[in-house]
Amino acid sequence: VKSGYHNREFFKGLWGTIHSGNYWRGEIKNKAKDGTYYWVDTVINPIINENGEILQFLAIRYLITERKKAEYELL
Repeated sequence: VKSGYHNREFFKGLWGTIHSGNYWRGEIKNKAKDGTYYWVDTVINPIINENGEILQFLAIRYLITERKKAEYELL
């Protein structure tokens, strides 16, 4: 998952947010097994039980690699 693009603080903020019971949304650059990079728009939401305990996390990701390429070309 880690592409080397995002620093430690990026992931620290992500995990801190979802462990506090809040959702997180952002764009993540990932590295595929074949070494290529791809971007995903990601939302991660904690699933919390009736006692307020986090049971698991739900992540929804949308591939945005082509959009990121277009943004880069516009710059």
